[in-house]
Amino acid sequence: MTSRPSSSNSRFEVHFDWDAFDRASTVDETTVVVAENTDHTDFRGTLIEIGDLRKPIGRVEVKRLVRSLVLLSDPFGEDQNSFRPHLYAPEFADLTRVVEDHYFSEADYHLSAVLSEGKLTAQVSDWRGNALYKAEHAELRVKANGSLYDAPNLHFDLWAFSLDGATFSTRSASLGEVKEWLRSFGGVHVYSNGLRVSPYGNAGNDWLEMNLARARNPEFRPSTNNSIGRVKVDDVEGVLVQNTNRSGFIESAEFDAIREAATDAMDWMARQRLNTAEQRRRTAVKENATAAQGTRQDVRQQIAEISDKQKKREVETAFAKYDKAREKETDSLRREVQLYRTLSTAGITSATFAHESNGNPLKVIAYSTNAIRFGLQRDIKPAYEAKYAAPIDSILNATASLNVLSAATLSLINPDKRRVAKVGLHSVIESVVATYQPFLTGRSVTVSLELAPGRPFVRGTDAALESVITNLINNSLSAFERINIPKRMIGISSRVLDGMWELTVADNGPGIEGIAVKDIWLPGETRRDGGTGLGLTIVRDAVSDLGGTVEASAHGQLGGATFVVRLTLLGVDDE
Repeated sequence: MTSRPSSSNSRFEVHFDWDAFDRASTVDETTVVVAENTDHTDFRGTLIEIGDLRKPIGRVEVKRLVRSLVLLSDPFGEDQNSFRPHLYAPEFADLTRVVEDHYFSEADYHLSAVLSEGKLTAQVSDWRGNALYKAEHAELRVKANGSLYDAPNLHFDLWAFSLDGATFSTRSASLGEVKEWLRSFGGVHVYSNGLRVSPYGNAGNDWLEMNLARARNPEFRPSTNNSIGRVKVDDVEGVLVQNTNRSGFIESAEFDAIREAATDAMDWMARQRLNTAEQRRRTAVKENATAAQGTRQDVRQQIAEISDKQKKREVETAFAKYDKAREKETDSLRREVQLYRTLSTAGITSATFAHESNGNPLKVIAYSTNAIRFGLQRDIKPAYEAKYAAPIDSILNATASLNVLSAATLSLINPDKRRVAKVGLHSVIESVVATYQPFLTGRSVTVSLELAPGRPFVRGTDAALESVITNLINNSLSAFERINIPKRMIGISSRVLDGMWELTVADNGPGIEGIAVKDIWLPGETRRDGGTGLGLTIVRDAVSDLGGTVEASAHGQLGGATFVVRLTLLGVDDE
């Protein structure tokens, strides 16, 4: 090992003979001589040469060395005076470049979040450095209603990469180089007061559970394989304490707050990307419809300008056939989309009932059956009314509650309900509520129906409106799970005004908490453990297909969440 300090012209050299160390019983038995010589070269730093190897070093060992060198130094390259290693191994030139090169400019997204005095702010930039999204503390801390983080000040950076050939076709670095670089030290690392703390960010240490979040929504979530990040903590007061084995911090409330701040920032970035994609999708649908209509009109204009009457009739006939075939194809696709939404709604309904049944009715059945069994064992000649009527009634009520599952599911998948026709709005609502009634009664939920006079109707499908009502009721039932109140109420009301039908669904649950109102429509966003996060997305899309709008209030007329659906009516029949 040769070292040349920057503060002098001296060169220090030492030779380590590992055979001597192996032969010695203790380290003190070996002699290490450090030689000092004058050196006037410009090179400054330390050079370590390894020779006379007992066995060859393979690619796996070199990879480990590369990772250790990169993480020992500052892989982010901000401090020009920091330790900067270089690896000379001609047989593994591709791996030595990993130590030298940094590819942060190739990242598609750069998340930068700052936690100062308990308040978090964040920004996402694209690979050119242009700011895409910005957020203040309240938008980031939605899960805890804007409360402060009990954590030291920190700076969280995350670079996320799109690892596909198309993305890198115009980049300066190759896809293979970046993948190798990320394999070496991808993941989120922690630096406390300038020093890296392992094992955070090591292979297999997903301390922010990034991969689990990506599994739920792979399109907009970074993972340890396609991103690199760091959390720089300024712990001047020493509130973070390392474990006695010097591996990681004791998971105190302050450390949990650091993890929560980083997770909240990534959740926010995912929501912004998802929201942008949703807006792009909806805009594309409208633009495609407008373009198709414009093209159709252009073709008709061209046909009108044909002077040959015979040729004109032939072209008109051919176009009419084509137009009819396209309309048939569009109608088929519309039915298919509605089928998928209906199946999703049926699945959500089944999940809701299964969840509730597992938590209540099935337990009632078990307890009641045991009561009967114990009673029969004790009383050979039971007095039915006095001892067994109540348990049996409980079994019957629980069974009736469970029967709602099959009835609701079969009702939702009825193919006739996916046909475009006249939809009686109030009759669909009354049918859904009637189907749910045994289950609602078993959950101590009272539904108040206050529908406007007459029978308003629109053109669409019963399935679309059923999806709306069913998912809004499911949403209320899910909300009731998070609050303990003796009287659970769902209010469903409608009114007709100036050719518009307005439906209001409200409950007295906890309201919309822990998530911004604008984000509840995004697929995958849910406040319920094990929830799908698709119910309100289906509501939004189904209402849009019916030509209407839907809006939500965090706390409405009954105290809980309130949803208002507005549709343009075709008419109102008499009672």
